Amino acid sequence: MRPSQYVGKVQKSRPGTWTCASKRKSPDSCLVSTVPLYSVLAHSPASLRRSKTIYFEIAISPNNRSEVSVALGFVAQPFPPFRLPGWERGSLGVHGDDGNKYINDCWGGKDFTDPFKPGETIGIGMVLKPKKSSAPPAYGEPQPSEVVDVEIFLTREGEKVGMWDLHEEADADQDRPVTGLEGGHDLFAAVGTFDEAAFEVRFDSKDWLYVPS
Repeated sequence: MRPSQYVGKVQKSRPGTWTCASKRKSPDSCLVSTVPLYSVLAHSPASLRRSKTIYFEIAISPNNRSEVSVALGFVAQPFPPFRLPGWERGSLGVHGDDGNKYINDCWGGKDFTDPFKPGETIGIGMVLKPKKSSAPPAYGEPQPSEVVDVEIFLTREGEKVGMWDLHEEADADQDRPVTGLEGGHDLFAAVGTFDEAAFEVRFDSKDWLYVPS
């Protein structure tokens, strides 16, 4: 879905691939997939007792400016189209300008990877698994029956370069709830842009550099 404040091009170049280019000085905006990559009814590990992995990649244009003004992640709807993934409740993302990871975090994120580079292919995925009975509860949140174990991972040039647990130990003073990302809500792919950026979004596994195990 293309938000009204997005300034630039979004064009389907082939099945499963979209070519995007935002213009210089464009405001913050978030492109969200029209259908969820994770559906509670179709994929819930809590009810089906099996894992579900969701994933997509972006290929940054080699002609992109040196700072890559792109963030990629996942969101639960409704999500404000003028915010980047990871800034609001029910969203997570890794941001290209600083390489930080964000989960419901508008304070600058946490160190995670190096900033993205022009010409790179970056992928992000989530693995939702049936919850282990011995796993500790998430900080400050009740544990509804649909909560599952969730891992997030990032790839660069088809190789995993980092991962984290959604329910990792939280900072009581800064970290906010991860509600919406725990398996009880549909999850959509999200690509945020700010200023000028050119890239492809790839949903078809045949076009990925990463080969799922």
